[in-house]
Amino acid sequence: MGSYQMNRKFLLAQLNDEKVKEKEYAAANRAADETKAAFDSINSLTKEYNTMLNGKWKGMMELAPGWTAKYQNMPDVVYTEGAGSNDVDISPQQEQNQLVGCTVLDLRKFKNKTTKNGHTLGVIEGIGYDWNAIRLGKVTEQTTDPKDLNGSRYEYEFSGVDADSITVYVYSIPFFPIYKCKSNRYGISVNGQPAVIVKNEPKEFSKQWKGQVLRNGAVATAKFPVQQGKTTHTLSLICGDPGTIIQRVVIDWGGLKETYVGPGINLAE
Repeated sequence: MGSYQMNRKFLLAQLNDEKVKEKEYAAANRAADETKAAFDSINSLTKEYNTMLNGKWKGMMELAPGWTAKYQNMPDVVYTEGAGSNDVDISPQQEQNQLVGCTVLDLRKFKNKTTKNGHTLGVIEGIGYDWNAIRLGKVTEQTTDPKDLNGSRYEYEFSGVDADSITVYVYSIPFFPIYKCKSNRYGISVNGQPAVIVKNEPKEFSKQWKGQVLRNGAVATAKFPVQQGKTTHTLSLICGDPGTIIQRVVIDWGGLKETYVGPGINLAE
């Protein structure tokens, strides 16, 4: 219940900001009221937890966190006096969710899976933005060259490209290397072109690290030329340092709209 109210607090504060910019002040006021209600609920839930069973667990859960966090605070909201308060329709708008000039891969539907050097590749259900992710080997397995197009890899087919280049966005779960002097590299290739090597080694508490914590993902981009008129293309995700878990892949050829973690697949399919 606390997590639910924490999400409501931040998302409704964001909605308040958006509605103020759109000059929909009554809707913004309603979002501000709901933000404050969520903030108050978190305090009430914390108090309830700490008084359960005569305070058996008092102090184990506290709103004020460690020295680096700010999430416990009430977000800034704007309330416009005299504007009233109206409900806000936050249901998805289908006309804004059409994928034109881009696509999202369903990581469960790979064309080919190649396993070498004792690597254990697999689909993991129940994690990631789309509730499915792929693992490029177990973290304790042998390191190999992520430039090797014939190495352990997943391959996916995609189509519909009507441009001469694409940008691939790969969202992985942000793991540190397993130990010092070890990396977490993997390779991205399209149509057998030389692989773009990705590694993620942010310094703890750096701006990059904080961004990955907020996003719950590390995003890598790679650009490739493609032959116009070619019906289908193949994307390869190549194991280098085993242990990488990839949770979303978005391919753009000019139509991708600005998003926080990229568009997702339709889980109802």
